[in-house]
Parts: sequence; structure tokens; C-alpha cells
Amino acid sequence: SAIAGVMGGLDSSVSDDTTSIMVEVANWTDAEIRRTSTRVGLRTDASQRYEKSLDSQQLEKALLRIFELLLELNPGAKAVGGIQSDNMPDPVEMAIETSPARITKVLGEDVSDERLTGILEALGFRVEAISGADAGKDGRGKTHLVHVPTWRSTKDVECEADIVEEIGRIIGFDNITPVSPSHDIAALRLSPAKTMVRKAQDYLVLRGHALEIMTYPMTGLSLLTKAAWPVLNEGLILANPITPDHDRMRPSLIPSLLEAAANNRKEHDSFRIFEIGRSYADLGGEKYSEDLQQIGVVFQETKFNPFIELADLMEGLCSCLNLPLRMVPGNPSKAHPMVPQGWAGSHPHEILDLQVMGRSRGAVLSVHPQITRAFKIKGRTAIAVLDITEVMAKPLKDRTTFKALDRFPGSVFDLTVVAAGKTSASDVLGVVQGMKMKELRSVTVLDVFDMGEKGKALTLHAEFRDAEKTLDAAFIKEAEDRVISVLDKAGYPLRS
Repeated sequence: SAIAGVMGGLDSSVSDDTTSIMVEVANWTDAEIRRTSTRVGLRTDASQRYEKSLDSQQLEKALLRIFELLLELNPGAKAVGGIQSDNMPDPVEMAIETSPARITKVLGEDVSDERLTGILEALGFRVEAISGADAGKDGRGKTHLVHVPTWRSTKDVECEADIVEEIGRIIGFDNITPVSPSHDIAALRLSPAKTMVRKAQDYLVLRGHALEIMTYPMTGLSLLTKAAWPVLNEGLILANPITPDHDRMRPSLIPSLLEAAANNRKEHDSFRIFEIGRSYADLGGEKYSEDLQQIGVVFQETKFNPFIELADLMEGLCSCLNLPLRMVPGNPSKAHPMVPQGWAGSHPHEILDLQVMGRSRGAVLSVHPQITRAFKIKGRTAIAVLDITEVMAKPLKDRTTFKALDRFPGSVFDLTVVAAGKTSASDVLGVVQGMKMKELRSVTVLDVFDMGEKGKALTLHAEFRDAEKTLDAAFIKEAEDRVISVLDKAGYPLRS
């Protein structure tokens, strides 16, 4: 390769003794000029022009213009010989099809046939109408063939978009009123599964005052060992884990929630968190694994035991999700789909089995101090987990009913009874709920107090109300005495 032209030097210049000048006009390949200029580090006016791909059809005009300028400087100059050319490319005809209608649509500005033709011809284009019998009065329906001049066809004007740009440039883009694109968007209806998740999130935040967290669906052997979790998911270990602490799919939300509770306990004495996420059951064989959608909730307190409060929250959550729930005392020594048999973290007494539609689908339990010490969690920790995989696939119908507000006032009655240490609150409630008294609207447990060897005290809250009349004082006193008598006969006397 060679560099065309010499920058400076007396030997290449014109002096007073010069009598003959040879004029050469050439065009060079744009890419080669750009590469060579960059390689040798020479940037000249000529290189900047040639690398933009000039029009070879202008070479002869440039040569004749030079001869005109020489005659102006020296009228006695004469041309010796004719014009010789080498490798002169044939002119390439470029024609682009467009129409006023398409240009108007792209620009958003009214462009008639006359306006289109006038602008393009003023810029050196040749416009030829090729169709338009039904073009209309303004000619927008016409189709035109725009012939591009050679000096604009060298990588400058190549397609219809370039024609639109030329017209827009002359009109002035500032003169075109900007209009946002219009597109009708239809609101999408949430799927039943997504609706259930949203309802659970709203309930846990508004009623449970809990904060939602998100933990990794992958876990490691170290966390499972720390939580004493017996299911290790050896069949769901990743071939190329990011870290050893996330080398397998987690078998349950509980270890992840315990780790999150330990991190939050460093900053807060009491808190409530929940997660709606997936765990993975190792099935082995061809089935490989099963994805389980679960709700996990953690209550952490230092001044009281949050177990009962968490159980009440889960009962309300199932009611919100239209899930028929039955809470029964759990047994850590028996197999459970949510809590492995013999898990060291299960409290021996404070554990409830959540049965939805007759099947065990969740559990509420206090975490054994042995596990909380391993995670350095001080205080009382309660965990609830609920599997909603099947009910998300086939959601139950909302059977919520509405009734008018009561017209007549009611009466509430609180009492505290004493029961044996192993007696469950549901047993005490069952005694009162079994009374055949239509005026007894509801009975709930307000509080449970551990009295050590003397058993425990349960505070009940009962409500009496009649839909037809206001209850008089005599009836209320009789109803209260009847409740006390029934509880006393069942072995739950009033606390003295």
C-alpha cells in the first residue's frame, strides 16, 4: 500500500520556474483510507473527506473546475492532451419507493403530494409518480419513485427512512407537534393463584403486622446441620453451585426463616416476618422433585410467648383464604408433611397441626431452645408453615356471606378457669361451645398463663346476644352462671 500525497516539502511544491502541471483527481475506498490514516497517525482534510465515501461521478467535474481556476490565474495556460481515466466505476442508479401517506404517518405532519415533490426536487432528487389513479385531491394516495443523485447515494440516502428524514429536516423537527403513540391497554385479570398470594400478603401485613422477606431457594449443608434438619435433599445438589452454602434446593422454608430470624435478632428484640416461597421435595427416580408453594411466618418476642398469637393469625389467614381449617394438637414424634419426625426444633407441647380439608398441610410451633441457641436467637420464637400448593392449583370458591348489623346490644363476659398443664385451649373451648344456648354468639381464648405445678389459667371471652330483643340483666346473670357451672363440671373451675 502507499500513501497518496506528500505533506510539505519543497520538491513537491510549485515554484516560479514551473511550466507544466499534471492534475490528477482520484477517489479512494473509504474503509482503506480510514484504516491507513489511523495506522500511520495522519489525519488530514483529504483523509477526513475520503473516509466518508465520496461520489466517483464527480471526478470529471472536479478536474474541469480545476482547469477553470488555472485559466483565471493564468489566461495563457493551455491543456496538453486529453482527459484520461482508469477504473472509473459505472454510475449506479438508486431509486426508492415512497408515498405522501407513508411519510405523513411516520412524521405525524401533513405532507401533500406537491409538498413532497417540491422539497425533494429542491434537494436534487428526481421524483417520478408511478401510481395514483385514486390518489385523492391532496395526492396522498400516490406512490412515487425517488431517484437519488449520485452525490447522495454513497452511504447517505439508502432507504425510505432517509427520504423521510430529508423531508422532516426541511420542514423542521421543531415544527412537528409531538404526539404520544396511542394504544389501548386492557387490564389483565389476576390468576386465582396470584390472587391467593396477594390476599395472603395483605392479611399478614395488615393483620399480622409482619414484614415480607425473600430468601434464597438454595441452601447448604451447613445451614441444614445448624438447624438439625434431618432432610438434606441429597438428590437435589447442584452440579456447579455458586457457593458451598447454596449447593442444593432447600427442603423447607423453616431453616431459611431461622437464619433470617437470627440476622434480624441482631438489630431488633421483637419482630414479625413472613415469606411466601418454594421448597423442594426430593422424590428421586424419574419424578426427581416436587415444587411446594409454602407460607412461612416467624414471630420473635422477648417479653412473652408468641405461640398463641401466631396460631390465631394462622387461623385468621386460613379464613381469609377460604380454607376450611381444623387445628389439632401436634405430636413431634409422629411424621408430618411440614415438620420431619423427631426434628429437634419442635417444642414437645407447643405444636399445632393445621388440617385443611382433612389433610395436614401446616404446623404452628414454638422453636425448641436447643435450636434457638444454635442460631444465637435470644427470646421466644414461634414458627408457622402452611403448604398452599394444591389449593393454589384449584382455589376454593369464596363463600363469604353478608348480614345486617345487629339491632340490639349484646353483653360480653370474661372469666378465668384453671386447667391441667397438658390441657389444650381447644378442649376448654369445646365445653362452652357444646352448650345448647342460642344467645351464646362466640367464645374465644384471651390469654393463657402458666402456673407451674398448679397447671395453667385460661381467660375466656364470651359474648351473649339475641337478634330479636335486648337481653335483660336477669338473663345475662343466669347465662354467666350456666357457663361457669358447665366448666366446673367439666373439671375447669374458676380461678380463685
